[in-house]
Amino acid sequence: MPRILFDGFHGLALTHLDALCHLFYKERCTTGFSQKQVTEKKGARRLSVINMKDGFFTRGVLMDMPRLWGVHYLEGSRVIYPEDLEAWEAKSGVKVESGDVILIRTGRWARQSAEGERAVMQNAGGLDVSCLPWLKKRNCSHCRQRFCH
Repeated sequence: MPRILFDGFHGLALTHLDALCHLFYKERCTTGFSQKQVTEKKGARRLSVINMKDGFFTRGVLMDMPRLWGVHYLEGSRVIYPEDLEAWEAKSGVKVESGDVILIRTGRWARQSAEGERAVMQNAGGLDVSCLPWLKKRNCSHCRQRFCH
């Protein structure tokens, strides 16, 4: 069987789902368990992506922010705030509900075509940290965007 090797999953062409045990600070996961609980042989004993090995199925909500503002793409300094997410809901007639996956479109590829790759790599518009309580309140299962602010 032919195989395809990707040299990195943190690029601009692929997307993936990181496990909750993916990041550590001072040898502790964000949920508090020790980094020593992740071994090369057995992997993560807690908060691994193995729970989703069979995939998941839920509703996806595309929030097309350039369309909301009548532009082709977000400028690099453009920040998305909770009131912008609510404006998208009002315009689209779709309310984010518990369990939804939210996909934030920023127009990254349109911006690269217009301004070049260098401009895109220097800065990118996207969700402000103030959106986190809004996302938690809506209880969405995942939120994906190409770049974060």
